[in-house]
Amino acid sequence: MRSTLLCLGLAVFLMGCGPNAADDELTDGGETIPKCKPAEDSDLDGIPNSVEGCTRDTDQDGRPDYFDTDADGDTIPDAQEAGANPAMPRDSDADGAPDYIDKDSDNDGASDGNEDRNHDGMLGTCATSCSAGGGCAQGEYCSIRPGGAAGVCINLMCLGGETDPYNNDTDGDGTQDGSEGTAICNPRGEMGSTGLKEVQFRTSTVGNWKVALELQSSYQDLLLSGAAPTAASAVFDLGSDEVAGFIVAMPASQATPTMEVGALNGRIIGATGVGPGGVLSSGSTGKSLDNYDTVRGVTVEINLTGTSDVSSIRNATIARILNVSATNLGSVPGPFGATGQKFVIAYQVLFRDATTMIVMGAVTSRTGFDDPMRTSGWHVEDLSNGTSLATAANTDTVECEQYVVTKVPKADIIWVLDESGSTSDDRMRIEANATGLFTRAVAQGLDFRMGVTDCDDASLGKLSRGAGVPQGYGLWILPSEQSVFVNATRDPSGSKSADGGSEHGLTQIANTIKFHTPRNGADPLMVRPDAALVIIIQSDEWPEEFGIGGTFPLGGTFTGVSFSDLAQSLTPAEQAELDSRINPFIAYAMANDVTVHAIITPTMNPACSTGGSTIGWGYIQLAAGTGGQSASICQTDLSTTITRILDSITGAASPVVLQKFPISLSIAVARDGIELPRNRMMGFDYRFASNSIVFFGLPFDPARPSEVVVSYRRYQMQRPID
Repeated sequence: MRSTLLCLGLAVFLMGCGPNAADDELTDGGETIPKCKPAEDSDLDGIPNSVEGCTRDTDQDGRPDYFDTDADGDTIPDAQEAGANPAMPRDSDADGAPDYIDKDSDNDGASDGNEDRNHDGMLGTCATSCSAGGGCAQGEYCSIRPGGAAGVCINLMCLGGETDPYNNDTDGDGTQDGSEGTAICNPRGEMGSTGLKEVQFRTSTVGNWKVALELQSSYQDLLLSGAAPTAASAVFDLGSDEVAGFIVAMPASQATPTMEVGALNGRIIGATGVGPGGVLSSGSTGKSLDNYDTVRGVTVEINLTGTSDVSSIRNATIARILNVSATNLGSVPGPFGATGQKFVIAYQVLFRDATTMIVMGAVTSRTGFDDPMRTSGWHVEDLSNGTSLATAANTDTVECEQYVVTKVPKADIIWVLDESGSTSDDRMRIEANATGLFTRAVAQGLDFRMGVTDCDDASLGKLSRGAGVPQGYGLWILPSEQSVFVNATRDPSGSKSADGGSEHGLTQIANTIKFHTPRNGADPLMVRPDAALVIIIQSDEWPEEFGIGGTFPLGGTFTGVSFSDLAQSLTPAEQAELDSRINPFIAYAMANDVTVHAIITPTMNPACSTGGSTIGWGYIQLAAGTGGQSASICQTDLSTTITRILDSITGAASPVVLQKFPISLSIAVARDGIELPRNRMMGFDYRFASNSIVFFGLPFDPARPSEVVVSYRRYQMQRPID
């Protein structure tokens, strides 16, 4: 016999109304759900069936609450949400719905699952108990849930992006948790337009890739003919931003990604119809997020003799990578973008194994790439910095990180400038960009000092302030002395005679380190203790020491190398000879936390150099070995290279270094509860070489620390950060 029960008052809420479920068996996807016996606890969550109700299904997933360990579907177990007395479950916001069937238990606008992100019942790693009477260290807050007598000490670093699902103002600052900076870690729409940025993923089993793209990006697999049978390619476009992206999987033709970059640059820059171009950035050599050998962020400029658009340049680039004609590319989307003559191509080379590689990157106009008011530059970097690429089987997850920022990035930067007659035009280009350099450094909030010296080993690392001023060890140039920097680049030797043909760049680099360290904040001659030390070498020839021999930084001498300074490539024996000379300089720089960048004659297009077409052997390796970049001195406009070097410096000095490798296009940042735009004039950007966040036009006050929250998606299978 079946009976109908009249449910009134609390019984309606606790038991549910309907047929006598105790006499029935239910099934869920083939699973048998036991009969509801009010005195039992069928799902072992501590809450009796009589409390959960025999017919209620709060999250409507087909499993009644009495047999559902997460009745409201908020990803927090009912046993955790029930509180100290499961027979009378906790109701944090006193709205009549206990926490275990209330997705927002404290009514703060953020769902419980997005407050306790790892669902462990703790506030991040905060574990120190406290009470209203105290128990917390200075700068911490005792977070106590309403009605409670004890709580836990919290600070931003131990919270790890979490807030308390049962306390609507976890940190007691008067702002509800749903409106804190951590809102950027929650799905967009939960609290308006603020929140975690969505991305789209595209995979290829043939190319074994997964790529993360902007939601508005197109995607098209290409049909290839004339290429290797295992080759695959796809294109993805951001038409409104004039960014044409690409990915190519193909057999490798060289032994390493670095060697492959050299070969690709030759095919791209040296193509028919391409005038003098140049390497704007050599990129960063190392391991990818999933532990493959890679070079990221290689950036080159091409100058056409005619005109074209970004999509046509992209298609031609794919063809040159594959060593086929553009007519061998099928299913290519139609052209888009304004026509022009100068374009930037940025890309990554990744070796899956010794015989298979992937090349991924994008094309945009030089104007769009350089303009900080446009998004083209960072879209291109997102597609070439390695953060969007993984294997097809990789999955993604979400990270939320919090920081207390009290300082701006700080750097002491020394320019070692070749003052021989053949470099006068190069120094004029550096001089011409001095205003932009200082303006951008200030805009990025960089606390910097500049030093300028020559390549004369007799200078012993002394710095210049321009013609007529004697060199000295402590003659740093401050941000307010822009004109002094211009004069110093014009006359790196100061009042003494120019270095002329003396081009002992390696010795002078070692001297600048020797005479400006150890770091000492009280000594104006020395590098500041909390500043990044960066050396930028500019020369159109190789180190003179390689021709006549020299002295290692820590003592001992070496002879000149046997190969020519005109060599476009080195044999294994020659490379070993080069390594034996340059490795002690790399080790000395690394021991003193120095990053070296090099503006030199590359192995591409040496005829553009007025220094006798010599290659910058040694400087290239020194930059790569210290985590710096090298770029071509042959460019007609050095502004982009200098800007990229400055960006790297700011990134390396940033106080916000991420704990995992992000998908950079998914990053969202909030400062003091306000979400910031990704903008290179007033906002934030990402620096892949240092895995850090940099800020533009946003000064930080040490006396008033700022709370910075960063959210991002990342590939789940990734190597630990070094």
